[in-house]
Amino acid sequence: MNSIRLLNVADGEVLPHRMALVHGVAVGCHRIQVRVRGEHVGDSKVVHDRFKTVFMLEDGHNAVDLVGQVIQENDDRSELYDADHLSFTVFHKPILGRREVRLHYLMTTDSDGTFQAPPGEPNDQYTGMMRMIQLATAEMLRAWFPDHPRTTFKISDDVYETVLPLTKAEAWEKDGHALWGLVNRNLSLRNPDLINLGVMSFSKWNGEKALAHTALGGNCTALFGGASMFTWPTDVNEIESRFLDNRDIDRSVSFKDGPRQGRWGSASTTIGACLHELGHCLNLPHPGGRLKNLGIMARGFDFLNRVFVLEENGRPLQLGEVEAYFDRGSACRLLYHPFLTQREPRNCPKMYIERGTEDVIVTADDGIRQVAFFVNSENCGHKEFALIDNPPKMVRLANKDALRDEYDIKKTNHKMKISVVDSNGYIFGLFLKDIPLQRS
Repeated sequence: MNSIRLLNVADGEVLPHRMALVHGVAVGCHRIQVRVRGEHVGDSKVVHDRFKTVFMLEDGHNAVDLVGQVIQENDDRSELYDADHLSFTVFHKPILGRREVRLHYLMTTDSDGTFQAPPGEPNDQYTGMMRMIQLATAEMLRAWFPDHPRTTFKISDDVYETVLPLTKAEAWEKDGHALWGLVNRNLSLRNPDLINLGVMSFSKWNGEKALAHTALGGNCTALFGGASMFTWPTDVNEIESRFLDNRDIDRSVSFKDGPRQGRWGSASTTIGACLHELGHCLNLPHPGGRLKNLGIMARGFDFLNRVFVLEENGRPLQLGEVEAYFDRGSACRLLYHPFLTQREPRNCPKMYIERGTEDVIVTADDGIRQVAFFVNSENCGHKEFALIDNPPKMVRLANKDALRDEYDIKKTNHKMKISVVDSNGYIFGLFLKDIPLQRS
């Protein structure tokens, strides 16, 4: 019958992430059953002849069988029949290298290890959130660079239960910046090879506002409040059901985060926000100018659910609706970031004002991959040299006045910074006013 086709994965492809997502077409089917190495590992809905299914891989060779199933009504009952199948192979090759991202389940000295949840619901199950955002990063980069091998950041297999030196009452009195500073001091340990993502189990909704809640990321620390953890999947088999959970949140007892409806909306916004804050630790700014509000590094993290499912609030998503994605500038920066490539940055790029022309000159011995223009810390544009065999070692930009005109700097008190990324992920930036004159 051959009704099943793969859209995002090829037979024999190598995946660096243990959690796999397969997006495909299954014409005439109602459900997809997934078998890996002969074991039934999950089922997913087919929506308008399309499906997305998520499952875990073992190291090395994974034989995957997708079985398309049809629901038939027989008198007083419904029965599922196997209608078609597709077999293919993927390989899981774990990421090697010393740089990794770690998840910390943050507690206070008087914590019992639980997080706030509606009465009678589980409140002590840790989440597969890290594998989800690792996978989402790989999928979103693949969308921009389909001919490049899949790439993402390495994560620790462990969840670190970390006790902070304060009580819950003391934490509830602190604002987000104070909490981030405390966590940064306790976790970072001046180790540039680790990025620590902390989720606060002691965040609390008091019926009016969220206490000990924030969303901040920078340096090697990302921090997020845990008052919506009750909406998150606890393992791979809950991803579809959690992102399709249309139940309202009772705001008298539980925190409703983000602008979107239902439990699925809070799950999407908050898990997406974790990736957004992690992005700041990976040197990704907010997009600005004509790019403002686009992608994960803006408010696009609200749409993270669309990486994993094809329905929303009880309706099928239509082709052409907003997807979760990284803006192009962020994607280019990530592609060469040392936490994704595990390469060693070696030679610092340079910038200077050329005598005579007053043009801004950028040089990098290891080749320039991106020159980005930040205005008040937002990426308002960039030049890229991604995925070419011989990237330039010198790029000539306009002079200072022309750059100020292009980005309306003269009309405001805004500050411009030029940021350079080379082939080994060395990231170097200077404010426009600080770029030195070429030595004579």
